[in-house]
Amino acid sequence: MGDEEDLWRCPECGRRFTQTNQSHSCVQISVDDHFKSKTLGARELFDLLLKQVKSFGPVRTDAVKSAINLTHQSHFAMVYVRKASLTIDLASEAPLMSDRVFRSEQLGPRLHLNYVILSEPEDIDNELLNWLRDAYDRAG
Repeated sequence: MGDEEDLWRCPECGRRFTQTNQSHSCVQISVDDHFKSKTLGARELFDLLLKQVKSFGPVRTDAVKSAINLTHQSHFAMVYVRKASLTIDLASEAPLMSDRVFRSEQLGPRLHLNYVILSEPEDIDNELLNWLRDAYDRAG
């Protein structure tokens, strides 16, 4: 798929997907809603993360009830907002071998979800950005 115009748009909620009639929830909330009653630090982490990820190219944010999806042509990461931190899951072809990854799930022969916690700006480092860049490229 090349452009956003190539993506299927749900007639109910307007979200775009790579597959026609892709299963999803039409319940959407705003990014700001995710940060209500959270610390300012959590929002600052998210803004810094998003700024860095947008340096890769076009990124959409789809805020849904449980998370904020980061999307290129398809989702490449999900951000779960905690009180003072973020938990990210990102896709990779193999489990990411790092002490930072606290959980990895195999979803298919060449698809793993890896979970990382971000607690401070220094957690958004080259290692994390390389993982996110790989996930971004796979999603395009």
